[in-house]
Amino acid sequence: MKHLSLYILILVLAAPIALFGQNERFESTVSEILSNNPTLAARRANVDADILGLKADNNLADPEVEFEHQWGQPGVGNKWSVSVIQSFDWPGVYRSRSKSAAAGAQAANLLYLAEEADMRLRVSQTLTDYIAARQQLSLCETIRDNLSVIAEKVESAFNHGESTILDYRKIGFEKIEAAAATDAAASLVVSLRQELIALNGGKNVNLDQLTDFPQSELKTSDFYIQTQMAADPAVLAGEYLSEAAVQNVKSASRANLPGFSVGYIHNVEIGDHFNGIKVGISLPFFANRHRKSESKARLQATQ
Repeated sequence: MKHLSLYILILVLAAPIALFGQNERFESTVSEILSNNPTLAARRANVDADILGLKADNNLADPEVEFEHQWGQPGVGNKWSVSVIQSFDWPGVYRSRSKSAAAGAQAANLLYLAEEADMRLRVSQTLTDYIAARQQLSLCETIRDNLSVIAEKVESAFNHGESTILDYRKIGFEKIEAAAATDAAASLVVSLRQELIALNGGKNVNLDQLTDFPQSELKTSDFYIQTQMAADPAVLAGEYLSEAAVQNVKSASRANLPGFSVGYIHNVEIGDHFNGIKVGISLPFFANRHRKSESKARLQATQ
């Protein structure tokens, strides 16, 4: 009696451990496939490029270096000058662009996480289908083998006059159906394995360890709805896209304010050297036409 109680205790303690190992193997396989998935890798590279593009849009204009040389009449001499000029927009423009770029980068990363979640779901469903197909194949093979044993006994009974021709033919048809079902199940296993290999970037993936479905505790539907609304990357990305659009409107408004340029000038005329500064102002009458209206329209679309 003591030994029986000990065995029961061991089984009770071992069940959660086996379940944990089963879930861990399933999740590790999903993570492996995601890490090798070419679609996600390409999307990640595009996101990184988009983020760098957002940062590049907020750079200062390149400084300009100018050189001028004029020839004078004989006996008068020549004169020349060199200048370095840096132009820039209204200072508030850069602050708005910086905030827009930061919000856009957050949105891009969150949208990538949303796509990764979709791919994780696809991989998990395909793995679940694969496990089901393997179990179905195992069942079909068992039925086929059992029918083969029964068919041998029916054939022997028929040869001894102990069964009818109807029984003999019926078991033959059932053997054919069982073989066809087994072939179909085997084809499905191969097809799903190839699909998983494709999702894994063409690399082979160890699927032999997956023998049963992962198990998890079911919660109420309200829990899943609230969790998704609070943590769905696509929803959070929408908030950052809206913030980026707001900052773009501010940037477009401030871009209508004058820009400036400041430079250093060195002139040489008739042997004399002159040093000075050069200050300019740009009036954005044409370059930013319709830019503010466009930004407002994009903000409305995003919201």
